[in-house]
Amino acid sequence: MGNLAMALPNAPETASPDRSAVLLVGEGEMRVLLRGLLRLSRFRVVGEAATWEEARRLLAAERPGLLLVDEPRDAGALLAQVAAERGRWPRVRLVVITAAARVGPMTDGADANLPRPFRLRDFARAIDPAGLPPDRAADA
Repeated sequence: MGNLAMALPNAPETASPDRSAVLLVGEGEMRVLLRGLLRLSRFRVVGEAATWEEARRLLAAERPGLLLVDEPRDAGALLAQVAAERGRWPRVRLVVITAAARVGPMTDGADANLPRPFRLRDFARAIDPAGLPPDRAADA
């Protein structure tokens, strides 16, 4: 497995800091799903958090290129905390997965809002807009 990973550019084990991610997700099944989708997209998950306090510590320690937040049902307070401290990590791409009806003022500070349910290409565009092949970028 190590040889295969070394042969692939940007394989998860050798991903650049811009291709590293922290997950802020409470639900176990969603955490597993998002971790898998990130790995398929050649991102290395450097940390997982269930609370903003945990995510803040991981952001400071790991300096990832992506913070992926799955909005919980009681998202108002969480998203307000994330938005209030957004300026501390200007180089971190912030993607918020929301219920379709909740995209709005609380998610305006995000680089991308991804309403559930989402298509895989929408996920790929949200986490890495430059990563889509040029011939498919218009389709996404």
